[in-house]
Amino acid sequence: MSKLSFLLLLFLSSLYLHGQDYERIDSIAKSLQNKRYRNIASLVEDIVKEARTDEEKYRAFYTYMVNTFSYSYSNYSNKSAFKMKKGACSTLSSVYKEMCDIAGLECHIVEGFVKSDYLPLSYFDFIFNRANHEWNIIKINNEYAYVDVTWGLKDTYFINKKRMIKEEEPIYYFFVPSLHNFNLSHFTKRKK
Repeated sequence: MSKLSFLLLLFLSSLYLHGQDYERIDSIAKSLQNKRYRNIASLVEDIVKEARTDEEKYRAFYTYMVNTFSYSYSNYSNKSAFKMKKGACSTLSSVYKEMCDIAGLECHIVEGFVKSDYLPLSYFDFIFNRANHEWNIIKINNEYAYVDVTWGLKDTYFINKKRMIKEEEPIYYFFVPSLHNFNLSHFTKRKK
């Protein structure tokens, strides 16, 4: 088997495992971003009505958040973050988890460390086991997968090679990315 055939097979199998066409559910989630909701449960109710599968629910929550929320260094309660549409990584992962919990989906918050061109790993945090980032782990088709709402946000500035770069569009890569690639930049605080 040629290298090209192998890569094509790998790509197609990853689409089969986690890659459905999200265009319909993304469009629905984006259409809800300007609507005012009393609380998180009201939004979840609208999304659940439109989603056909659990995977679409997970994706719609992600799409809604990365298109609607912005990053803030302040941690807020879920209620305040939902009202203001902003928060730090711990707040964002907590709001995502609450959406999943309301919908009856399995979701966990993961504390850990990150390292990339965007954000250097604090070796002191790592040595003293102090997490510097939070994200989620979800269960799709009996497999666990990562979701990082914070790194998917649009209108977020990152430092890349000593320059500020503004992400104009959400980054959908951080919804169920390849575990291997995700683990190159994200390290869990505790192994479970």
